[in-house]
Amino acid sequence: MPGSTQILSINGQTFTLSGLAVVNSSGQFDLNSGTFEGDTNSGGAIFDGTLTCSGGTLSGVLTFASNAVVNLIQAFSMPVAFNTLGLTNLGTVNWVNTDLQGTSAQIFNYGLWEAQTNNTFFGGNGGTTFNNFGVLRKSGGDRDSGSTDFDSQTTFNNPGTVDCQNGLLSLDNGSGGGLFNNAANGTTFFGFFTLTGDPLFSGAGRVAGYLTGSNAMVHGIENSDYLHLFGTLTLASNNVLNLLSTYAGSFSIADGTLTNQGTVNWNSPDFSGQNARIENHSLWDVQTNNTFHGNSSTVFNNFGVLRKSGGEANSGSTYLDQNTVFNNPGTVDCRVGQLAIGGSYTLSGGALNFSISSSNNFGSLYLAGNATLTEALSVNFTNGYSPVADTSFPLVGYGSETGIFTTLSLPHLSPGLVWQTNYGSTTFTLIVTSAPPTQLSVAMTEDGGTLSLTWNAIVGQTYQLQYTTNLAPANWLNLGDTVTATNDTMTASEAIGQNPQRFYRLVLVWLP
Repeated sequence: MPGSTQILSINGQTFTLSGLAVVNSSGQFDLNSGTFEGDTNSGGAIFDGTLTCSGGTLSGVLTFASNAVVNLIQAFSMPVAFNTLGLTNLGTVNWVNTDLQGTSAQIFNYGLWEAQTNNTFFGGNGGTTFNNFGVLRKSGGDRDSGSTDFDSQTTFNNPGTVDCQNGLLSLDNGSGGGLFNNAANGTTFFGFFTLTGDPLFSGAGRVAGYLTGSNAMVHGIENSDYLHLFGTLTLASNNVLNLLSTYAGSFSIADGTLTNQGTVNWNSPDFSGQNARIENHSLWDVQTNNTFHGNSSTVFNNFGVLRKSGGEANSGSTYLDQNTVFNNPGTVDCRVGQLAIGGSYTLSGGALNFSISSSNNFGSLYLAGNATLTEALSVNFTNGYSPVADTSFPLVGYGSETGIFTTLSLPHLSPGLVWQTNYGSTTFTLIVTSAPPTQLSVAMTEDGGTLSLTWNAIVGQTYQLQYTTNLAPANWLNLGDTVTATNDTMTASEAIGQNPQRFYRLVLVWLP
């Protein structure tokens, strides 16, 4: 039926629009168990009006115009059927209190498709594709009473916006990028969904399920209940991935690579890596005591910062297990409790940092097997802490050890106190002790043109050499810059000038 028309009700009948028919916007349709179709032989039809589908079937080729409002509602517990339907929505579809049954249907949503209750979109034996270029919104139906579900027979593709305002939205099968927004009360569950392009996540709600990356660059903020990752995914520099597990789920990555250029906040529970590779180029923050489970092919490469900021030592440790290979060209930052490395590891070229907030509250590291200590080590005080004499901090434990740390960057202590290092058989310990007297000795080289000054030093202590040419009165001048000791014996040299009479002294530098 071409042209404009107004029809009030279709009851158990078939109404066909042929050609490029336009139903006037004042037309009110009630589809009660009937069939509304666009004639495929004439190119389909454009509907511009209000259509209420209480059950019934949509078929053929149909377009809902930009001003159209289509209400899909329940009647006699029968779903609204999409039978070999090619549907383009430019308007608004209100999906309320009814399941949808697709059979070989193709849907292109450029407008608003709003799920207002918990119901299921069944793809049917022939499979159905839902292409969301506009907005798919879930605005009703709380999580405790079920979910809005696009089932595994429905392929959901998303170049547009998925907006979960309330409850649980489940996308069981599909792919795409676009925007995924989850409001505070909303959760989007992905069932073997492939992320492509540059997907953006936003909102204070949750993300859960199974995500495969196809070289996708993820942006925004993801708060995850539980998450299983596959393929190749990169978290962009502005991305924050919060592994929160509100519903006691789990986290894993399998047969893939996760590259972090943003921030991963690992709160709970354990993390499993199977044939997986973590490439951390930014911050991976461990906030509780958990275990990273690997297998023989699991590698964690830390080019950025692996930080342990939560989980007290007396409640366990964060553990990278014996099946995880850990390589650290970056920084391991132990702030609270213990981080334990149970598998093979490479630390050379990287750095270790430890925070100390009291005599019994500081970060520590355990290295299984023989530890080769060739990296840089630094310490910082927090919460205004200042230790007293005879306080010790066992920072690094190991099965055995070789080597010494290449550099030590230690905070300055109160006057009269110095750091002392102890490379024990199973533990590297820093000890705060009273400063011993320092002896300055002078030796001439054989050619007589250079003066060498040597003193017994405390590693980490800063010294300033000074000289004067006259002791009455003494006018002491600095000989070069301050020197922080890296060994227990330090030496400085200078050429003998025109005035061979010089007096020298060594000053301990106390800095706040």
